[in-house]
Amino acid sequence: MAVHADRSHRLPQCEDVATPEAVRNQMRAAFPALETCAIDHANAESWRAQKDRLLAVDSLQLVVTALQDSITRLEADNARAYEAGYHEAYAAHQQLTARYVAELKKPRITLGRSIELIAAAGVGFLLGEAIRD
Repeated sequence: MAVHADRSHRLPQCEDVATPEAVRNQMRAAFPALETCAIDHANAESWRAQKDRLLAVDSLQLVVTALQDSITRLEADNARAYEAGYHEAYAAHQQLTARYVAELKKPRITLGRSIELIAAAGVGFLLGEAIRD
């Protein structure tokens, strides 16, 4: 194998190496369809990721809506239970008050009982006078 003195196949030197931006510009100029394809691919990936995030947000929104409906139903049930308990307690209080008033209206001392009390007081007074003398 013969060694050529031709320098066209020499290794690149530092000054021959292009910057990444220069390489990108050369690639864009040489392969415009490749850049379009890369952009389309990146856009497709971005749209897929965005679709996945939107689906996740939508499913979370469904869960939040279901929880809010559940909270609303529980609050309504709680209000109805409180109202029923209040009415029951109020009715029981009214009944108790009516019984108490009826009990108060009953005469405590009857006429026959009054005479017995006066007689007992008179006997006690006479006994007291007799014992003191």
